[in-house]
Amino acid sequence: FRLPLNENYIIKAKIAHKNIKYASPDDFFIRDISVTGIGLVIPRKKKKAPNPLAAAIKTGEKLVAGIILIDMKLDKPVDIITVKAQVTRVDMKYSDTSILAGVNFLNLKQNAESSLHKFIHQAQIETLKKLSRLD
Repeated sequence: FRLPLNENYIIKAKIAHKNIKYASPDDFFIRDISVTGIGLVIPRKKKKAPNPLAAAIKTGEKLVAGIILIDMKLDKPVDIITVKAQVTRVDMKYSDTSILAGVNFLNLKQNAESSLHKFIHQAQIETLKKLSRLD
């Protein structure tokens, strides 16, 4: 299951790629997350200049990600996860203004996986509660 983000469950991240650090939401946006990976939307331009991450990211590239899981109802982050990852797909035709990158986690530790599962599960429950109130 890939969790699309919403206003109550958000994720911030930093990526280190070829000794350059990139951060959300300045350099990329997180589209969705699962226990196996993350979807990134990378704007082609950053403040009217080319976004270096959009030019640099390629299928097969390895990177390191620091991911902050945030439940907006809590005072502090749910967890901070550091993980090695690999770009598995890049969709250059995602839109006129952005590219989409699929990134797989390579070494998600068991406690981080458990924390991510719990975060996704809580977000799913909240989404289902909201949907049931719409009926």
